[in-house]
Amino acid sequence: MIGEYGVRPQPWRRLIQALEVGHAAPEHDHVGVEHVDHRAERARQALLVARELRPKPARDDKAIASWNGLLLAALAEAGRRLERRDWLDAATALAEFLLGPLSDGERLHRTWRGGVAKGTASLDDYANVAHGLYELHVATGDLRWLRESRRLALLAWAERTGAAIVEDDYDSEYRYAGRPLEALAALDRSGRVLYAATFSKVMFPSLRLGYMILPERMIEPLRSSKALMDAGGPTLAQAALVDFIRAGHFERHLHRMRTRNASRRAAMLEAIERHLGGRAQVTGVNAGLHLVLWLRDLPVSRARELRMRAARARG
Repeated sequence: MIGEYGVRPQPWRRLIQALEVGHAAPEHDHVGVEHVDHRAERARQALLVARELRPKPARDDKAIASWNGLLLAALAEAGRRLERRDWLDAATALAEFLLGPLSDGERLHRTWRGGVAKGTASLDDYANVAHGLYELHVATGDLRWLRESRRLALLAWAERTGAAIVEDDYDSEYRYAGRPLEALAALDRSGRVLYAATFSKVMFPSLRLGYMILPERMIEPLRSSKALMDAGGPTLAQAALVDFIRAGHFERHLHRMRTRNASRRAAMLEAIERHLGGRAQVTGVNAGLHLVLWLRDLPVSRARELRMRAARARG
């Protein structure tokens, strides 16, 4: 049978018999164990010599986003299933690298070598890194990794389907805990994100000035649409805001307001804990000008009634 595939039957049979010598009768074959070991060692040495004669492959010292995304998923899942804290720590360090040096603080890059991130990440890079971050969230329960995973997955979906994403980033300047989140537009490599923000939240409501950061191909169509809608924003307010930013007043204003709002936020959380305790759950406290208060034992049917009472109390 094996002769049909180009293998000579007799030498193959002799090798099989030699390996079975420990279970065969002495008269079955005259090849001893010592002889087999000697032949195997000679073959091993011959293979080592032949391997040393082969050209050595070039050393590849670059890190690739896609492969590291796969490694991240493997480390996170294995660490979770085998209860290896050190593997989860390694996965966390890898995730920090992917979202730090490899993203260069702006967008995901494809490779990293010698301390420099290079190349534009492709769809498989985004997909594999997003999957790895999700597995790390499952393993650690840290919502940060879930948020980052969803952001990358959303960009991958938009690139695959040709969709556009409108990012309404109205309160990112006010963040009180954790590292600032990069705008989705900063991670976008294929011009799918339309970034919108406003000065009404960070300055004062009556300013009524907003802005957009657009892919090049979208500038003229949206400019034309804006012209059909109205005659434009107040020019005096725009000119004043430009000077306000150039003189450095805007950055100083943000610093003061972050400090003031953080103090107000702490006072509100302390009051909620003091008066409501375990009857309430607060979410959305890390950023913005608001938070969400969930009353644990409040029936949904009473929500409208309580809103009406609160409105009347405010007059």
